[in-house]
Amino acid sequence: MKKYIAIFLLTVSCLTAFSQSVSSKYVGASASLYSGYGFAYRSMYNRIGFQINVAPYVSSDNMVVSAGVAGLVRLSDYERTNLYLNVGNHFFYSDDSYGSSNKQYLFGIGPSLQMSLSDNLFFELMLGYGGRYRLNYVVSTHDSPYYVSYTGGVSLLYKISKN
Repeated sequence: MKKYIAIFLLTVSCLTAFSQSVSSKYVGASASLYSGYGFAYRSMYNRIGFQINVAPYVSSDNMVVSAGVAGLVRLSDYERTNLYLNVGNHFFYSDDSYGSSNKQYLFGIGPSLQMSLSDNLFFELMLGYGGRYRLNYVVSTHDSPYYVSYTGGVSLLYKISKN
């Protein structure tokens, strides 16, 4: 688990260094199987950007962590809508007090349509094709550790800056 947290923190620090010359920054909430769910931070530089999603939850009975990173390319730019191509990676971990744990790596690619609700508020609908790999696969479950299917997600983002 520590290795995955270290990789995630290294990715965040590299992307933050890249974002020093960002043209637009967003914060909000996102839920996507292929790029994670929870608090979202997005940085766009011209037509290329990235989004980080993270949602840690810890209680006395269980722990759930969702952490994802998506790369974005803006394909079209209109006054009220934008079309993006997303490539996402998502690590999901859950553990409960009964000894059950779940570790999954999810990934995907697909288009997303971003619609402006106001000058600074945006709703985004993501569709795509993605896969899942269970890191703690148990052979006796008669289920494959790999799974490939259609996927999607939604985001609600607030633009906090534009240079």
